[in-house]
Amino acid sequence: MTNRYVIPATVLALAASIGTGPAHASDAACKPVFDAKAKQTTTPNHQYMTETAATHAAPEKSEIIFTSTAMYINVDGTWQRRAFDAQKELADLRDAARASHTTCRYLRDEAVGSEAAAVYATRDEQEGGTHLDSQLWISKSRGLPLKQTIDVDVGGKFGKSHQEARIDYANVQAPAGVR
Repeated sequence: MTNRYVIPATVLALAASIGTGPAHASDAACKPVFDAKAKQTTTPNHQYMTETAATHAAPEKSEIIFTSTAMYINVDGTWQRRAFDAQKELADLRDAARASHTTCRYLRDEAVGSEAAAVYATRDEQEGGTHLDSQLWISKSRGLPLKQTIDVDVGGKFGKSHQEARIDYANVQAPAGVR
């Protein structure tokens, strides 16, 4: 994702993972991941996230709601609205996919709640030698991501972090009272 905000790392990493795509658009192993992320980009959704990291005394929780025109970010109980253009994000996703150094592999089938999903592992090689490892649960019936985990080790005082998101597509609406 091209927009960056001053918000916790969990929100940034999980939101940025929308842009995680295949090393090449034709990479067959990454096609299901790219297709699911592309569909998610244009489908209103509500993400519930938790991050654990060496820099946090306790897990940090946050939420993001994506509608077709806005992104709402809840950090520490306060909602903020940011403009969001799903079609622009989709174009950015495609550009990022062409430029990324991501590898993907199918791991297994597994249910998320009562919904059957295929689980994929991805590794995105970052500048400076770090990498972002992710697992993505993709609904077998809807082709949408249902759950995602991201593990990253940036070293130094920031060390390792583990981020987890649950993604809901039912009754997605802007938070009450936020414009």
